[in-house]
Amino acid sequence: MGLSKEGYPKGVLVRAVWDCCSELYEQLGRAPTRQEFMAEIHRREPDRKGISTHSRQWGDWMRHHSFKSDISLSGHTIPDEYLEPQRLRVVYAVELLGEVSVAEVVKWIITSNAPLKKSEIEYQFQALTVNHNQRWFHRGTRKSMLSNSNHPMDKLYRSGAGRETRYVIYIPEKHGIWDIAEDGKTPVCIAAPGLADLIMLQLRDESELANNIPADETYHDARVRILQEILAREGQPAFRRRLFRAYEGQCAITGCAISALLEAAHLRPYAGAWQFPGVFWVIAENRYPYLV
Repeated sequence: MGLSKEGYPKGVLVRAVWDCCSELYEQLGRAPTRQEFMAEIHRREPDRKGISTHSRQWGDWMRHHSFKSDISLSGHTIPDEYLEPQRLRVVYAVELLGEVSVAEVVKWIITSNAPLKKSEIEYQFQALTVNHNQRWFHRGTRKSMLSNSNHPMDKLYRSGAGRETRYVIYIPEKHGIWDIAEDGKTPVCIAAPGLADLIMLQLRDESELANNIPADETYHDARVRILQEILAREGQPAFRRRLFRAYEGQCAITGCAISALLEAAHLRPYAGAWQFPGVFWVIAENRYPYLV
């Protein structure tokens, strides 16, 4: 009952995760649960314990083989760190089940060790989803509804319509930046994900740069090479200092010499109709530690 590995990712670290899932399938005679997979991958790679993409890669493997994340397999235990506040239970369920409907999450949480009412779960979906039509209602004391501000409520993204609506964990590089329109209610995407965002997301997922940077001659796309070099240096103060010295402490385009501004990247203008072209999206240095 061997599984075909056609279409498996080629990245060394991601491939190791998929191979782990495949080997567990052979041992168990069925798809491994998330808990079974996590226990095995932690045994194999103790130095990488806590990697946030492991659970998502398990979900990608499940979907690749058209296995359902059945609640009877996935388990019904919500860890203590996800019990309070209650919204974390919904976030955990989506992380666990992958691309999922509200009904599936309701069924899972109701039968878990920390059940919630159906209405409460639906309420949390409205509040947590960056492109939900009812997100505005849950604004509360928030000064900004921009979804790239690391606010604890900006956790989910939805796609599809009607019975085909599905929810996943929100990833800005993949799903874009969302805000509320001038009418105060309508969700609007003000910055769609660009090619560079998607390449960076793929590179992070595969985690290839930690131990396996290919030689220059293997690069077929200069953008990938440059982004790989940037990713390898993310968060490195020494790299930022060398960059400042190389440009003599000022922006090569504008001549700006204010260090606080140079520690941010002006990537693209907002797309919303209510912003004028001079307003740009500024990203903090710990996210994009390079100048554009």
